[in-house]
Amino acid sequence: MIKLGARGADDRTVTEEGEVTGFPVSQVVDTVGEGDGFDVGVHQRNAGGFADP
Repeated sequence: MIKLGARGADDRTVTEEGEVTGFPVSQVVDTVGEGDGFDVGVHQRNAGGFADP
């Protein structure tokens, strides 16, 4: 996974690659732990724990 800040992220596995586009928010309250939470969600999905929306 390559995080691209406001532009989103690129997600790659051995057999697939994808892109998640960023989106604007009205107010950022607190970014502490944001990256860790994002990583957990992506890795859980890649492990088969979550279906793509």
